[in-house]
Amino acid sequence: MSSARARAANLLGALAFRLTDEIVAATTKASGLNETAAVALVVLTRQRKQPIQYLRHVLALSHPATVRLIDRLADAGLVVRRPGTDGRTVVPVLTRAGTQKARAVIRARAAVLEQALLRIDRDGYERVAPLLESFLRAAPKNRDDASNLCRLCDLEACNHPAPCPVDEGIKVVGDA
Repeated sequence: MSSARARAANLLGALAFRLTDEIVAATTKASGLNETAAVALVVLTRQRKQPIQYLRHVLALSHPATVRLIDRLADAGLVVRRPGTDGRTVVPVLTRAGTQKARAVIRARAAVLEQALLRIDRDGYERVAPLLESFLRAAPKNRDDASNLCRLCDLEACNHPAPCPVDEGIKVVGDA
């Protein structure tokens, strides 16, 4: 690896850790929940009558861990369980309080990222966006991986005006 490439990789890694730490701190503070529970609420805002198995795949958890997570969210009044279409599965559905917390998580993440972009001028973030899109197009390995990658994304911001680069990448990769 060239020294310029090694430096770029190192800088990217440092920035990724910084942003991750800041996002985790902001989203857990906004929700009053641990990181996984906060992410689960956001994922559940997108889910339409999907069984627990869907959440398990997106969060990369075991089935028992996902069930325990849903139990905790239900005990907190953030989720209710509904029967699945086959009568054997359970579909977690956000309550009004759960939806409000999920929105707070999305806003907290957005605030961290907006703050990060304030560190560069408009010309800078207009140059960096195509680079980020290129990284993200190449990132997903399959549909579950794409869902995991975008688990905290603000879907409205991503799809306006351009389509989501992760979705574009998954079209190339397919559902491997």
